[in-house]
Amino acid sequence: MNAANQFNKTYNRLYQISEKSAHLLYVLEQLLDRMDYRLSKNLRLKQRYSNVHKFYVEITTELKKLKMVHGCSTSLCRPPAKQWIDIQELFSAQSMLEIEHLLQVATYEQLQQYDQLLGTTDIPCNLANVLHLQRNQIHTDLYNYDT
Repeated sequence: MNAANQFNKTYNRLYQISEKSAHLLYVLEQLLDRMDYRLSKNLRLKQRYSNVHKFYVEITTELKKLKMVHGCSTSLCRPPAKQWIDIQELFSAQSMLEIEHLLQVATYEQLQQYDQLLGTTDIPCNLANVLHLQRNQIHTDLYNYDT
């Protein structure tokens, strides 16, 4: 019975984390919509946007099927040493997990710069604020769960 309780507790915690991740994906969708408008006249950047959007669709489909997001705890609890990403890295990312990784290592100020570059500062829940707050909340939740 104890093992079953532990499993249920773990599953419920992961489900809550996946709900937060689903909100991040919603914000990313807003960002992609804005990028589509901004990049409509630049063919090369539009192709990169298309690749990002394709992976966004893939991961949201998987999220709906599994109600979980793969590998969120380790990267959030142990951020990589790299502290700066170039905006071009975001456009040329090869997968949604790579995009999540790039956004996770960015500081709040860097996210604000990306918002300015992409023209998303006027979106009520802009990328900098939402990712910064959600990342901190998930990290806190994971820490509280481990203790």
